[in-house]
Amino acid sequence: MTAGTPAPARVLLIQLRRLGDVVLSTPLIEDLHAAFPDAAVDFLVGSSAAPLLDGQPHIHERIVYDPAQARAMRRRVRARAYDWIIDVQSNPRTALLTLLSGAAVRVGWRMTGWRVAYTHCLARAGRPPEYVVRERQRLLELVGVPVSPRTARLYVSATERAAAESALRALGAPEERPRVAMVLSAGESAKEWSAERFADVAAALEAEGITPVLLPAPGDEAKLAAFRARTTAGIIADARVLRSCMALMASCSAVLSADTGPAHMAMALGVPTVTMYGPRPPVLWNPGRSDTLALWAGDEGCCRRNQCVRDNACMAAITAAQVLDTLHALLARPRAHDVPLACDPARDAYRTEGVRHE
Repeated sequence: MTAGTPAPARVLLIQLRRLGDVVLSTPLIEDLHAAFPDAAVDFLVGSSAAPLLDGQPHIHERIVYDPAQARAMRRRVRARAYDWIIDVQSNPRTALLTLLSGAAVRVGWRMTGWRVAYTHCLARAGRPPEYVVRERQRLLELVGVPVSPRTARLYVSATERAAAESALRALGAPEERPRVAMVLSAGESAKEWSAERFADVAAALEAEGITPVLLPAPGDEAKLAAFRARTTAGIIADARVLRSCMALMASCSAVLSADTGPAHMAMALGVPTVTMYGPRPPVLWNPGRSDTLALWAGDEGCCRRNQCVRDNACMAAITAAQVLDTLHALLARPRAHDVPLACDPARDAYRTEGVRHE
């Protein structure tokens, strides 16, 4: 820690939204726990991403942020008397909450007009591109917290895993055959890969005895229709519930997707991944492990300021043949990680004993 800064007894980590951003903030929990094993580390998160944090072993309290009750949320945070707040989100809403929290140490990203919100802040620009987990760890280093190379980790329970396995078998996915989960949506148009190319990959995999498992998101109806117009290969699983989606991915041999939240979820679950990157280079969002393979055609010249300005040329440059070759290479490797299992909540408490859900 920096000189004169006492060890905290209560710490709040803030990352409200975006599935991938919440996943990629979890290594900071482990760094904080390693530095302050007796401190209570809480996590303030939005309701849509909150289920990601079930089973986390070092979260004392998961607090779900209600944007309709912003004033009440600020009062609740202040009433908890945090010593430190690490505002990974760092937008005007969270900066105001941080400023009014009463915390002696307030850490965040430098934002125009909000410097007063933080006792320690860090500029995002001015450094070579680096993996986002490492970038976020620099917030902790600002206040002297030692960090270690870490990867994000999510947890599923044995009950969730068994339910996913049962669902996949009921849909016709034999346990003995490899399964490749496919996520058709990317959340941003610049990251989209065509449903027709996903279909070409699925058809080829099924012909090889590999079961494609589609994990559609709400609003994917048009993509599914385009996929099915091209091939009948693969099964469509119900992935609308976040925890179910996690367990379904954990029951697959690999996950194929564009650069999106479910890709980070799969990586954090230890499921091998092939991820296609568009405007932003993989070094920013991929841990670079042997089981997290990346495909990138960002040198197509279509990207300006992380946006595609020439009809998704970088994503269109990634071919189905390239994806198949990369999947084959991935599936031929021994699996490097087991899926982290939380204790079975139907039998016992989660390993995060003491966590309260609000």
